Amino acid sequence: MQLGEKVRLGYAFGASLLSWLVDGPPRPFSATFAVTNRCNLRCSYCSCPMIDRGQLDLDQIGLLFERLARSGIQRLGLAGGEPAVRTDLPEIIALAKARGFVVTVNSNLTLHHRHPERLADADVLYTSLDGPPDAHEAARGDGAQDGVLAAIADIAPRKPLIAICVVTEHSIGHVDWLLDQAERLGFRMHFQPQCTDTEIVRGSVSPTLTGERLRAFWQSLLERKRAGRPIVS
Repeated sequence: MQLGEKVRLGYAFGASLLSWLVDGPPRPFSATFAVTNRCNLRCSYCSCPMIDRGQLDLDQIGLLFERLARSGIQRLGLAGGEPAVRTDLPEIIALAKARGFVVTVNSNLTLHHRHPERLADADVLYTSLDGPPDAHEAARGDGAQDGVLAAIADIAPRKPLIAICVVTEHSIGHVDWLLDQAERLGFRMHFQPQCTDTEIVRGSVSPTLTGERLRAFWQSLLERKRAGRPIVS
């Protein structure tokens, strides 16, 4: 991202936040669009692949993006499902960029070695990383980490990349492994709790993840972040 884009985003975000703080008219800053519910993985806590497989075509997406741009959106996230299963993902990104959006894409990166061009023009990439292969695949399925670290190593030197760890009984013990990989390859980590009780998630939180254990975990993350480890949030 160029300095001019960062300044523009900062100004737009500040204006949006100020309007909210003074109870002014809505000034939307960011939106996320699920380009598809299809996915090549079956993560245990995600229902996206089981939701309606219908998706908008490029003309419909262009109209949607035009309306988002008119509403003031500056940052557009493309999510799924797995966006890279769409062969026209580069065209979708181009439609977004043509309207001035800063484009982020959430991808599991398992298809990157076959189709690197599908993510090439995104400004920022988000991916999933829960720990070493056994921990990652415990919730996401066999082969779910195949090629992911190689894809991160390819992408991270060229554009911002953030890996998301869903905190489960499988991943909670692998923080230092994840942060070591982040420092080695040049990306940053985001940790988020496992969601439950919504239409697009399945499963439940393990009883081993007690409130006391989770509070200690989040506190330890905060201490690591203050110490300079590559944690976004």
